[in-house]
Amino acid sequence: MFQSPQARPSSQVQPTPPEEPSSPIRPLSQAQPSPVARQSTQPLASAFICAYRGVMLCLRTSRNFRIQLAVAALALILGAFLALERWEWCAIIFCIVMVLAAEAFNSALERTVDLTCHGYDERAGAAKDLAAGAVLLLSAGAVLIGLAIFIAAAVRLLP
Repeated sequence: MFQSPQARPSSQVQPTPPEEPSSPIRPLSQAQPSPVARQSTQPLASAFICAYRGVMLCLRTSRNFRIQLAVAALALILGAFLALERWEWCAIIFCIVMVLAAEAFNSALERTVDLTCHGYDERAGAAKDLAAGAVLLLSAGAVLIGLAIFIAAAVRLLP
């Protein structure tokens, strides 16, 4: 019959040795600070330099980022031509920044997935598709906001 641990003699109760982790992931109590975490102590100017390099990398390597930047330039030129009001400028600039930032996040996620997956992995493809879908949704919303603002501004200019 089953005996509770208290009923067993002490010679029979053996503590189980801790199991070796099967993956390189350690509990937070054993984790070493990552190189990224150490970067937080860098001077503020260095942080801005790293951010600038990231934007330039995205500009050099991401075709979609360049396309979105060109569309943003056209939106700014059209906004100047239509003499947008202050709130309209704020909305247009906000949309531009959000789309460009989303594209940068998408590029970063794609590079991270490429680093961690060697060969085809359906889950990696799904992660990339989800990020691209988020950029598409944000871009579509920005186009709708832009159309609403530009059409209203053009109507104001009509005699």
